[in-house]
Amino acid sequence: MKKIALIALAAMLTGAAFAQEKDYSAKTWTNDIGISLSVPVMQYKVDGNTIKQWAISFDAMYMGVHKNGFTVKASTGGGTANSGSITFGDDDDSPFGSFVRGDLGAGYSFVHDNGFTFSALAMFGVEAATYETKAKSYTHPYFGDVDRSYTAALVGITLGADITAAWYTKEHFGYFVNIAARYIPLAGLVSGTKYEDGDLTYSESLTSTGHGLFSITPACGVLWRF
Repeated sequence: MKKIALIALAAMLTGAAFAQEKDYSAKTWTNDIGISLSVPVMQYKVDGNTIKQWAISFDAMYMGVHKNGFTVKASTGGGTANSGSITFGDDDDSPFGSFVRGDLGAGYSFVHDNGFTFSALAMFGVEAATYETKAKSYTHPYFGDVDRSYTAALVGITLGADITAAWYTKEHFGYFVNIAARYIPLAGLVSGTKYEDGDLTYSESLTSTGHGLFSITPACGVLWRF
């Protein structure tokens, strides 16, 4: 009799444990919030010149999956950019600058269950990098001895796709990888020079337009599911 009671109690506890685990495939909406490290690699064609650029970015993303597979996604990030194609005056070193990006999109999750999600999404976004040199002494033909610095801002409108795979190791936690592939239909480069001498500041700039050849961004990170 005691053995039967113990077996019944174990069955009840096991059933209760499984009952507490959510069936995410049956939920109307499943939400994932993730953080990741990514390495965007970009190539632009602006005013006839090819500009190559790469970055290291820390990103945050939200992805929502409906039980019918419809999926929405938003992501943003920022970090450090570098380009060997952008130089300033007599300084031939590849400059380091800041990088930001943001994307919105929608698509479909072909697999969506308690342990794994695989999604493909069409995405629209913006990416931008800015560079600035330290001011150096310069003798200007009109202003005389001044401090001169250079700036450059490279901006692109992006269209493309995300492929996302997520594995869930526990009910609320997991990890994911993402590949983002983009075409850049519109891009712009704003180059500027600034002269300073005490209260005197004079700036001049040049704007060039073009497009991007590609932007590829692999990323991996961790996520929280609810």
